[in-house]
Formats: sequence, structure tokens, C-alpha cells
Amino acid sequence: MDSPYDLVTISKVDFDRFQNDPFSGKIGSILHLVFDELPKDLKQCAKFTDPHLRPIEGFEDKEIKGYEITIRGNKRIERFVKDYIPFILLKKE
Repeated sequence: MDSPYDLVTISKVDFDRFQNDPFSGKIGSILHLVFDELPKDLKQCAKFTDPHLRPIEGFEDKEIKGYEITIRGNKRIERFVKDYIPFILLKKE
């Protein structure tokens, strides 16, 4: 790994895979790791969540675009996820 940002940098393929199935691919793997750390009272709610990527306004240049993960269905889980993954960087091709 060349940079710590490699963990939060995705390609168009990763982005498309997430759009089809949020719990598959690179982002899905990271989400599974974060969900494994959820407190016991939130773990049972995790299966009813609906993760999405939302563009971060002003977080874009010619090479990257910033996104944040939003969790529809449970704002407490969303805050927990954002503590671990504050943003995702999409590499433009």
C-alpha cells in the first residue's frame, strides 16, 4: 500500500459494484469490518440498513471526487460508520 488513502480510494468499478450491491466489493468489505465493530444493541439493526454514497459538495477536482457513506434506516449506525469512514475518494479515469 503506497498511501493510507488507498483504503478510502475506489475506482469506477468499485463504485458501480457498490451501486448494485452495497455489501460486495471493496466498499462492502470495509462496511463489513465496521459493522463487526458495532455495539451489541446496534448489530441487530444492521441487517435493516440501506447504505448509499452521497457526493460531498466542493470535494472534487480533476482527479478525484469525494463521497460520504449514508445509512438509510438508522442514523446511529450512520454516525458510527462515519467515525470509521469519514469519506470515500473516487478516482476519475
